[in-house]
Amino acid sequence: MTEAADPGPDPGASPVPSLGGEIDTTPGTPASSGLYLVFTNAADHPCQASSSAHRLSAGESRPACPVEPAYVRLPPDVASGTLIEESLTARVADLCNGLYELMLQVLSRYYVHHGETPAELETLARTAKHLMNWVMRKLYPVLTTLPIGPSHPGRTAGPTLDVARPAYFVLPHRDPAWKIINERLDVLTGSCAALAQEPGLAALGELAGDLRAMAGDVRNHLDERASVPPGRV
Repeated sequence: MTEAADPGPDPGASPVPSLGGEIDTTPGTPASSGLYLVFTNAADHPCQASSSAHRLSAGESRPACPVEPAYVRLPPDVASGTLIEESLTARVADLCNGLYELMLQVLSRYYVHHGETPAELETLARTAKHLMNWVMRKLYPVLTTLPIGPSHPGRTAGPTLDVARPAYFVLPHRDPAWKIINERLDVLTGSCAALAQEPGLAALGELAGDLRAMAGDVRNHLDERASVPPGRV
């Protein structure tokens, strides 16, 4: 039987609990976690600009390992930009973008939900936080160590936060939404594990394990619902 369309957030439901300091972007908030730390961590990576700079022959000052945003492919609304030429760098950048998109999907489902149990909401919140703190926080600095390509000697790739499918942010029905999140976690786990086999990227193996655990949490809820007789969920 086709699931009825979700009518949207239930106005009589209890307020969604805050994710707390994990994603607090209030000015002056200590940068201890969340998206702020994801990007400041990348900016503070040893590959980034620091007080020490190489002096070029023409007298120009340049960071020790300059990073610039670089695309795997130009988005439709971007007229021009730096394109990644190295295939390995492009694969890592694709993984970064996929994780960013998934994190937005999970957050959207958390805040615009219908029919989730308290335990399911807790899993959505935990998954969003772990994507930021456990995976993206560690993966993005790895990207900044990888070369853009021969056309940009000495320059490394920075994240561009591409979103390939913006219409997927607010996933419409509960069951399909959870299945899509689970499928994306499985796909990104496989991509991360494959990259961990490449020279210099062994640390991504731990991140793949974290993603695999998150996929397992989501899958457990899908299995629980599948075991309940129709009409009892």
